[in-house]
Amino acid sequence: MDKEEPIDIESLPRAADLGWIGRWKQAVEEGGTDLGFDDWFESALIGAAGGRDGQPVQYRQGSVIFELQHGADFEIEQGGSAKRRFHCLMDGHVPFVSFYGDGDAERRPWISISRLFTAEELHTLILVPGPAA
Repeated sequence: MDKEEPIDIESLPRAADLGWIGRWKQAVEEGGTDLGFDDWFESALIGAAGGRDGQPVQYRQGSVIFELQHGADFEIEQGGSAKRRFHCLMDGHVPFVSFYGDGDAERRPWISISRLFTAEELHTLILVPGPAA
């Protein structure tokens, strides 16, 4: 069986085109949530996946091929030796990331990864093992 070609990051829809802000605003207006957007968004994507982590998905940015996975944590080296960790959630095959610090339970806002990392940074991307079950 042929392996699927990596998905070109630039071919993915823009985050704004996926309609998440509109769905959140509608949920707020209808009294369906009192959560802020980022908390609601995370809950919606986890719910859509049925609480299951996904299989790794291969992406391509220029000549660099890398993998991301729904529900997984990753570490990347940015700006030389500064390491940053982020959590990844997927809307289908569209990845969103939220950075967090060591010992910092608070996540930053959810952002799409298009043009977020350089090729050099993507070469340092590693999966952070989850806690043993």
